[in-house]
Amino acid sequence: MPTDRSSLAYLEAMGVDLWIRRDVSGDESGVEAVNELVDESVDESVDVADESAPPPAGDEPVEVTAEPETQTDVAAAAAAPADTVTVDSPADATQVPLEPETIVESPATEPADDETQDPVELIARADLESLQTMVSGCERCPLSRTRNKTVFGSGNPDADWLFVGEAPGRDEDRQGEAFVGKAGQLLNAMLFALGLTRDDVFIANVLKCRPPDNRDPMGEEVVRCEPYLHRQVDLVQPKVIVAMGRFAAQALLRSGDNISRMRGQQYEYRETGIPLVVTYHPAYLLRTPDQKGKVWDDLLQARRMINGG
Repeated sequence: MPTDRSSLAYLEAMGVDLWIRRDVSGDESGVEAVNELVDESVDESVDVADESAPPPAGDEPVEVTAEPETQTDVAAAAAAPADTVTVDSPADATQVPLEPETIVESPATEPADDETQDPVELIARADLESLQTMVSGCERCPLSRTRNKTVFGSGNPDADWLFVGEAPGRDEDRQGEAFVGKAGQLLNAMLFALGLTRDDVFIANVLKCRPPDNRDPMGEEVVRCEPYLHRQVDLVQPKVIVAMGRFAAQALLRSGDNISRMRGQQYEYRETGIPLVVTYHPAYLLRTPDQKGKVWDDLLQARRMINGG
């Protein structure tokens, strides 16, 4: 009967029982089905020639006579350890141990420190130069999509005076500097009256980007942007802070009071011991020049605080 004796012997030695149904009519289809099962049971890693394939063009058919398999060969196959492979060569058969498979796991990509930390914490540790870089690329609120330039602030980083406005205007947005328009010119005159120049003070805003059409800052914009201002105060360490306008005073003091009520009071910035004076914004004085006297009183109060009065 034309069966694959070598495969059957191997499976028998491995303890695999095969039941072959003999057809008395002489039909060998059952045997062929078993042969297919045997072929499928053979280890796929073994390279088995396709005997049904036609020989290569130009080559003469070669008659292959299978050598009879001895009982010793079957026993040796059954006794071979599970972790070895028998490699047949013309000279001899050598048992080659299989090396255990080594799985090398790719190291997980660690996210950069800056990507895993809270941006507010990064702001709180930045120096003045790094802080300015953060502001220039800030996208913490929608104003980043409408601005032309960010306005970080300018002046002496070791100044005794820190002036804080509300938000950049049109001229500031174009030039990227604080208080360069008409309100800035009025501020320069106020400084001159105090015997100061812009090189003697540091000037900043609560918002670092201009709100569209010079509208008032919105609450969420202030919340997103004020960590930059607080870090500026920490780095400059002024002897007095002048909050110009309602939004500047409310952001620095965490207060919702009206600016007219906050004027003339003595405040301290965040329990740091730095005195804070509230006054009107220079832009407000351009519309109501009769209030300039009140602002001058506020500036004199700030100067007395610096001098310990």
